Amino acid sequence: VFHHFSTLLIEGILLSAQSSEEKKMHLHVQSTSCELVVTQGKKLFLFNSFPVSDFNECAYYTMFVMEQLGLNHAGTELTLLGEITPGSELISVLSAYIGKVSLGKRPAMFEYSYGFNEISGHLHYPLISQHLCAL
Repeated sequence: VFHHFSTLLIEGILLSAQSSEEKKMHLHVQSTSCELVVTQGKKLFLFNSFPVSDFNECAYYTMFVMEQLGLNHAGTELTLLGEITPGSELISVLSAYIGKVSLGKRPAMFEYSYGFNEISGHLHYPLISQHLCAL
């Protein structure tokens, strides 16, 4: 069975989501694109992929989507996944405008080998989540 990258990302996020009426955003950063996933509880509200050439474009698309959806900048949670390092400029820029910015974690419903302790939880999220598509 073939699963597109976005399926792995979305399923991992939805299966790890808490039941809630609040909308939450997830930004997956890659070198040439960023994907925004907005959830409401365990339901997908929005998914979109944007081509980018630098971190400023990721920040722009994140803020644009928040504005279009009428999300509260101070109260909406934004979880960062993918190719992003703690203390990066993107985190600084997003934190200046969004009140709740954090790095993502691996799905907590499984135990991982000790080798995974050396890898930050927000890295390779779709790859680590691919087994969730078989559930």
